[in-house]
Amino acid sequence: MNRSFRNNFVTAVALFLETCALYLVFMAVCPILGQPGIALPFWLVLLALVSSYVLMSYILTVNVTPRIRRLIGMATTVLTMLILVHMNTGSGLVPINTLVSGDVVVTVAVVGTMIFLIVVWWRGSSVAQEDMSLDAVRSALMWGLGVLVGTVLVDSLVDEKVVNGFLVIGFFAVGLLGLSLA
Repeated sequence: MNRSFRNNFVTAVALFLETCALYLVFMAVCPILGQPGIALPFWLVLLALVSSYVLMSYILTVNVTPRIRRLIGMATTVLTMLILVHMNTGSGLVPINTLVSGDVVVTVAVVGTMIFLIVVWWRGSSVAQEDMSLDAVRSALMWGLGVLVGTVLVDSLVDEKVVNGFLVIGFFAVGLLGLSLA
């Protein structure tokens, strides 16, 4: 197996483990807050994390001044965030009318989705700046395991189903495979 493929696979494993952990955090926070409308689906968390990783990796390679690089990063981040919020809430690309309409449930859903996506975006950007190695995969696996234990506790306390068995099996399968290749 060539080194480039292995590095890319280890990065993909780390992104998947981060996605699982962030998704479980969001699924545990939503019932605690009593706001199921702000829950992000797994595919959206994965899409946001991978897109932030890819965009940040590209922006870091652009040969311009740091100020212009920040402006490019901010412009792409705002545009992508608006698209991702629309994908979750369906309230339009620029949800100004939704925010000023006075409907508290929809406003909380849009703002909560935006906050969760900012957290995912920040994590994807910081993963793009890190070197993916055995330590990064191990820390992502350990962090995800801690989140999984906490989410199982929340799942036992609330009425909603928080933890999915397929997600747990996928988390451990991908995590252990990543540890063996890292």
